[in-house]
Amino acid sequence: MHFTSENNPAQLGGLAANAQRDTKAHAEMMRRAIQDGYQTGHDCRLCRRIDIPADITPEERQRRAHALWQLHWARMRRQKARFATQRKAKAAA
Repeated sequence: MHFTSENNPAQLGGLAANAQRDTKAHAEMMRRAIQDGYQTGHDCRLCRRIDIPADITPEERQRRAHALWQLHWARMRRQKARFATQRKAKAAA
């Protein structure tokens, strides 16, 4: 089944939400919430566990959290590129 806006409830919900609020402000709020989650550290299947010590200044904590956020998304982009390369190789074979 091909999803279009007529039969995809998630897309309809997203369109309704976008019509009711300032999407730039909402996106900024969500981005901040995600970045704030890196304040204590990070652990996922791509990244090894990295903890940020609690005894550092708030400025240093923010700097390290931002660097950790950038590291995570660089790894996500690299993984996505690997999958795309593998997909292309399978399609060519």
